[in-house]
Amino acid sequence: MFVVSEEERSAIRQAFEAGGEWAAVAELRRYFPLQRNEDALSAVRAIVRWPSEASLSNRNTRRKSDPPSPRANARHEPTAPETTMIDPAKTLGRNADRVGSWQWTPATYEAVAVDPAGGEGVITIMLSGEVCGAFGVDQRVADDQAAIWVITHLLTGQRLPREFLTREAATACVEKLQGLRCWNSGDAAAMLSHPDTQFAQRILLAAPDSRET
Repeated sequence: MFVVSEEERSAIRQAFEAGGEWAAVAELRRYFPLQRNEDALSAVRAIVRWPSEASLSNRNTRRKSDPPSPRANARHEPTAPETTMIDPAKTLGRNADRVGSWQWTPATYEAVAVDPAGGEGVITIMLSGEVCGAFGVDQRVADDQAAIWVITHLLTGQRLPREFLTREAATACVEKLQGLRCWNSGDAAAMLSHPDTQFAQRILLAAPDSRET
């Protein structure tokens, strides 16, 4: 349990309105070190539904003679919890139909790789792995014959510059990266210039059970 100030609630709410649930999760983690995505999501969903202090004040000072709102007696049906990190319908880039699930799901997705024929060109390859949010992970054999796990940013198809020695290490790193807004674009240049990218780089460098590519 933790206490959220009005300033923190406002910042989290603004992040939610600007970038959705996972942008709000990233903002939440600036104040509270919640590691599990499920806990952070639950906290965000609760926080964005809280009325502000101003709205509570207005509600408490309403005159008793004011007529009740037409919605006061309306029946509120329960709604299913949201289960998407990024809305595929609003997403541009590769693998848009693979982006969105917040649980790891087996999938085949596109990635880009250096053209083995040489030059500066790239080729498109298909990978079989698992996807969650904005990322895919797959297992490969490195040049030194070690079994490694690789993280791919789905919208650009580019692999992240880190190799992971276990699946658990790769997926744990993805959980820390998910809420950053830099991953919401399929434009690699725009992603690299986003202010959240430096934070993402620090997460990658500090990731346990990983090594440079």
